[in-house]
Amino acid sequence: MKGPLTYAAWLNGLKEGRSYVSDGRAHLMDFQATEQDGKVHVSVNAAALLNPVPDADIQSRPLDQKPYWSVERARVGSSREVEVELIVNGNVAAKKPILADGTIREVSFDTNIERSSWIALRIFAAAHTNPIFLHIGSKPIRTSQASAEWALNAVRQCWSQKSARISPAELPAAKAAYDQATKVYEKLLTECALRTATYRPRPSTAHSSQKLADSAHSADPASGPASPRYHSAGCCTAEPYLPAR
Repeated sequence: MKGPLTYAAWLNGLKEGRSYVSDGRAHLMDFQATEQDGKVHVSVNAAALLNPVPDADIQSRPLDQKPYWSVERARVGSSREVEVELIVNGNVAAKKPILADGTIREVSFDTNIERSSWIALRIFAAAHTNPIFLHIGSKPIRTSQASAEWALNAVRQCWSQKSARISPAELPAAKAAYDQATKVYEKLLTECALRTATYRPRPSTAHSSQKLADSAHSADPASGPASPRYHSAGCCTAEPYLPAR
């Protein structure tokens, strides 16, 4: 946050997407990215705090059992380290370990971005930043046909469950809103399919191809909110992005 800490400045930071979520014991602060000719430098001040002795009970629990988010789940083996991961379009592109002793450490990554993309950082499953949107050659972000399809199906499912409970007076406006959302995501789906068919990425050197659970990132923030349902921060509400070259 620039300038003094005030409530208004804090709200503006949230509006601009300058925030992260965490379990309270893992932190990703001052997330920044600079891009030049497709080469992206990413930096963050990261910290985490683990007990020296692992909690075998939490480590053994499936992700669908509480605690869903815990820095203990991020522990690397029996060490006192966690990994900061660079996420590009939902894939883990790189990762770096840090000692989880509560000390704030600067972590940086350098990667190549060949098409407009969104990037984020996470400590799985303990902390996750809002995305930064990188626009290459003034092109919109169209990276995942599956994500666009998921969002389209979500709008249709939402309408099928809620339309019967909308008052007759409000039904026409509600239907118009859902119809507009459907058209937006149908358009995104087509554009993502075309972009996927014509894009041939170079061989990846990523450490992992693990996908993020949140798959609502195919929409471009410039498109604005398309659906009356709640959107994840990565879809529409985060604003920081690098200007088009």
